[in-house]
Amino acid sequence: AERTTPAPTIPVPSSTNHVSPSPFYLVDPVCGSGTLLTEGLLMKSNTPPGHFRKNAPYGFRHMNIYDETLWTKILSEADDQIVPLSPQDVFVLANDSNPACVATTKRNLANIGFHPMTYRNIELLKGPFQTLRERAKIPSLPANASMFIAANPPYGIRLESSADQTELQTLYSEIGDFFKLFSRQVQGVQDKRAVVIGPAQLTKAVRLKAGTLNVDMSGLSYSIKRFKMFD
Repeated sequence: AERTTPAPTIPVPSSTNHVSPSPFYLVDPVCGSGTLLTEGLLMKSNTPPGHFRKNAPYGFRHMNIYDETLWTKILSEADDQIVPLSPQDVFVLANDSNPACVATTKRNLANIGFHPMTYRNIELLKGPFQTLRERAKIPSLPANASMFIAANPPYGIRLESSADQTELQTLYSEIGDFFKLFSRQVQGVQDKRAVVIGPAQLTKAVRLKAGTLNVDMSGLSYSIKRFKMFD
């Protein structure tokens, strides 16, 4: 099914004032092409939108009022706010049942400067998320670390039968179980949060207490549920 993702919804506070953030663990059990993970890393490093598309043919550059000097200045000031992330502080777990998606995630992470050969704590796995807890290498994180689990599971635009609806509700319920059980596996971390994105009739199947944000994008309605996880 076609999916248009409101990606910048991971509750990841960006870094400011050139102060390196504390260690953090980003997890996406159904990563697809890695959109939520790449957006989370860009937010964490305070990388401005469009940083990797500076030479894109933006339409405004052809307007009479366009000022190349001003545009260059804006880009420079935005780049000055980027906070480099140390490989020892970045922990990422990406998983998908589709091997092609995992390969695309790896490529997209590398395209924004987070290549697994440099950032050795990036783990890319292939398989159903229901078995991810057994397959993942849970890192040993310091007490000042934070963990963010994000998921934008499949949901389809047209649910053609009640069987489809039941199957998807079960999937979202299992996502909620994963959030809860995986969070318990990560020991010693106080700040644990999670977010799931999908239609309201499906996200409510997650069955965890959440703050909810409803968003309409590209003709689709999303329910974004954010959770504070506890051991």
